[in-house]
Amino acid sequence: MILLSSRAMTWHSVRKHFLAVVLSFLALLAVGVVVHAQTPNVRKPLAMEGHPEFFQRILTLPGAQLRAEPSTTAKLVEAKPPTFSILYVYARRSVSGETWLEVGSGLDGKSTSWLPAEAAQDWAVMLVMQYAPPGQRQRVLFFKDTAKLSSLVQDPRVGDKSRSIVQAVDAGTHDKASVIAIEPADRQGTPNFRTRPYLMPILASQADEFDVGGRTMLLQVASVNSVPPSSVAAAKAPDVRSLKVGVVFLIDTTSSMGPYIDRVRKVVRELYARLERENKLEQTSFGVVGYRNNNEGRPQLEYVAKVYQPLRPNAPPNQVLASLDRMKPATVSTHSWDEDGIFGLFTALNSPDMQWSKFDARILVQISDAGMLDGGNPKAQLRDVSLTNIREMADRLGVAVIPIHLLTPQAQREGDTAKARGQYQELGRTGDPATNKYIPIAAGDPDKFESVIRAAVDRLATAITDLVDNNMLNRQALPPQAPLAELLVNELFRVQQTYVGE
Repeated sequence: MILLSSRAMTWHSVRKHFLAVVLSFLALLAVGVVVHAQTPNVRKPLAMEGHPEFFQRILTLPGAQLRAEPSTTAKLVEAKPPTFSILYVYARRSVSGETWLEVGSGLDGKSTSWLPAEAAQDWAVMLVMQYAPPGQRQRVLFFKDTAKLSSLVQDPRVGDKSRSIVQAVDAGTHDKASVIAIEPADRQGTPNFRTRPYLMPILASQADEFDVGGRTMLLQVASVNSVPPSSVAAAKAPDVRSLKVGVVFLIDTTSSMGPYIDRVRKVVRELYARLERENKLEQTSFGVVGYRNNNEGRPQLEYVAKVYQPLRPNAPPNQVLASLDRMKPATVSTHSWDEDGIFGLFTALNSPDMQWSKFDARILVQISDAGMLDGGNPKAQLRDVSLTNIREMADRLGVAVIPIHLLTPQAQREGDTAKARGQYQELGRTGDPATNKYIPIAAGDPDKFESVIRAAVDRLATAITDLVDNNMLNRQALPPQAPLAELLVNELFRVQQTYVGE
């Protein structure tokens, strides 16, 4: 259970927090809503009032005890059920002025026990809160009631004020009657639900709206401390030295892309030389994928998508550089200005050669001067796969896609830039959802492109050096149009927080 407040709780003092989260940044997980089955002669839990198709459920609170009968002197069935155990309610009975609940974990009523109603929390919503991915968002604040929270949400300076509250909490000078908990500090990392499960049940919700525009939900959630602060051992310093970074370059290799392929090759060669000098090669690996377009009737195009360099841990630098040397632009034109970028992305994400799971930070840099064929295009390799499918795929794999869009004069003449911009901006929402990683290069200037790539890999190398030396990256506020270098480091910070939180 996450440590969210400063004292241990009993079932008399379990806290109910209120927080606001923009809907697009909140993970709401359904947890087994069960409807009435029609099995005859089987005892079923009580139905929810007003919703006969759903069963009543409760969460056990700290200190709850399960007994064979509704009495404090009855036989003890379970002395310490796990806090927030989810149980069905089979009966409610008043005994000497106290309400008792008959509960069970199953749906057949064969194994039940009793506990006082005050040792349980009714749970009708049957949803839980999960922290959104870290990155540019602020740490989550928990408020005692809705009044102060709603006032903050509707304040035109909500961003500045919430940052001030976070700073006050860290300094111990906040209004303790209003803000009663906060997400763990950066140095503690963001709890990873997959490796360190936690439970914050949602008890109620209320719609609200930011003064600056945009709807949100105020959520009432429950949480408890796992142990009293006095018994918490001194926290170990986080160790980020083993965090591994995988970067894949997905490059449009059609005939117009020669100068950009050369620049990528040059900058990656310089990066390897630096990492080798600083003895930091083990933490970073590169993959390279090229893509073109439908090659039916155009055998000189050779391929639609091709893995030039698999993404594998500890791939020898000379092998990666040799693979980059083999990448050349096509010698003939494709059938359309748009290329089959969706198939290129699919290959970079799903090819067995791309061992994403071996890496903690997973970054895919796509480089093109053209838009992408829609999934429904008859010339597309994957006619049933849309860009939305690709974005969801990247999110499932934990891959942040950073599209670099070359706004060349030819692209302008083709009238392709607006459509392509929309496609790449959608892709740019992968990874940290609070940033858009779309990078346009005005006029498609190869020298400008090289300077952007060089600044990015230099900053990446510095960040990797910090991590290998066990120096945690700090949270940095990014401008709306952040440079590639800072977007890369923000993704490393996001992954670092989850890595430390495991």
